[in-house]
Amino acid sequence: MVVHLEVMVLLAASIVLGMAPSVKQVSGTMFNVFLTTDGAVYGIGNDEHGMHVRPDWVKANVTRPAKMALPAGIKQVAASHYSCYALLSNGTVLAWGRNDVGQLGDGLPEGQGAIVNSTPVQVKGLSNIVQIDACGRHAVALAADGRVYSWGPDVPPFNDWSTPKLVEGLSNVKQVDTGLRHTLALTKDGRIYAWGSNQAGQIGVGTVSVSVDKPSLVNGLSKVVSISASDGDLGHSGAVTSDGKAYVWGSNQSCLFGNGLRSGSSSERGALSTKPLLVKGVNGAKQISLSAGSVAVLLSNGGLMTWGFDGYGQLGQGKSGDYTYRPKKVNISGVTSVYAAGYRTFALKKDGSVWWSGVGTNSRSGPMSQKAKVFTKLPIQ
Repeated sequence: MVVHLEVMVLLAASIVLGMAPSVKQVSGTMFNVFLTTDGAVYGIGNDEHGMHVRPDWVKANVTRPAKMALPAGIKQVAASHYSCYALLSNGTVLAWGRNDVGQLGDGLPEGQGAIVNSTPVQVKGLSNIVQIDACGRHAVALAADGRVYSWGPDVPPFNDWSTPKLVEGLSNVKQVDTGLRHTLALTKDGRIYAWGSNQAGQIGVGTVSVSVDKPSLVNGLSKVVSISASDGDLGHSGAVTSDGKAYVWGSNQSCLFGNGLRSGSSSERGALSTKPLLVKGVNGAKQISLSAGSVAVLLSNGGLMTWGFDGYGQLGQGKSGDYTYRPKKVNISGVTSVYAAGYRTFALKKDGSVWWSGVGTNSRSGPMSQKAKVFTKLPIQ
């Protein structure tokens, strides 16, 4: 009888271990959130702005992925540098974290709400939302009818930051991706529209300017299947087309063009491109993700290619403190999606596991306490 009990205990333990959360989405920069297939959300990292939902919030470093107290039925998450957002199954959006300039979209003018709100509030006026994204002090939402809404001070419209506003001149959109100061929208017919800061040509309209306040068609691209707007100050954009090609435009101060060159300043020849440039050596691309200074591309065979700034090992190539001037394959396989943000890169695999490389959480313990120079499995419990 004792033997039978031991077998039952071992069996139960193996079942529990086999039921580790399966991650389907990652977001965030210094504080990262993970959405699992059962709708739960976990967070890890530097929580200076109440991004880990805790009523008793104090500034702290969350050293291990910890489940966040959020409602059931979450379909998607988005984490900026300071705030978090969750898309619910009913098409509404919740927001929490820093709110000093209305980035939570709660309709309260600047100075009237709490600077930090660690309890989720509903974003005003949004319904039938199918996708969200956030970066810096800004967020966007895509509605089921293909229209886009925007709030926060970093990307136009600039007035009344705390209430989502319809972005005029856009329709038939199927994906949005917002960077630190500019936003990309991909339409159902495979074209890209961009607006916001254009100081490095990241809008892709053939010119450089302080900003482009209205959505403008990116030159020379069609049949686009993936887009990415960088979360860094330099300003760059990326896209993948249906034939598996990758394109990058904007600043090349971090070798993002993958052409073997790196400019020291924006005034040098070749330092920027105002139109999409084909990245040579990348074939079979499926998805692209740009961070503050690096690029990660998911290939159709489940592999990854990375290049650009590698100061903290975020390229997953086994080194750090340097640049990779041309696209290079990474020693990882079975990847289904990739997310580059800040100085970290995350890869999700077919089995639902999440792998990471890059800067650590600067904590004394935990699975991300130290930087990782190769992709390392991150337990989500």
